[in-house]
Amino acid sequence: MDLNAGDQFDSDYLELNPKAIVPTLIDNGQPIIESNIILEYLEDAYPSPPLRPEAPVDRTKMRRLLQRLDNGSSGVFIT
Repeated sequence: MDLNAGDQFDSDYLELNPKAIVPTLIDNGQPIIESNIILEYLEDAYPSPPLRPEAPVDRTKMRRLLQRLDNGSSGVFIT
């Protein structure tokens, strides 16, 4: 997709993802949108190899980073 050209607003893409956001994952014919939701889906649907860290403390770091991304935060991420 060429986001600068506005490919995300193409009618075919909007049928998959009405929000016109990227990325969209198609698995078994089903569109899954939103980056963090896609990551959770992949972990649930295809658990091996795991995407999440094994240690609970490392998972909290991962969740903080994902939360910052969801909120549109940028800048330095302190672990």
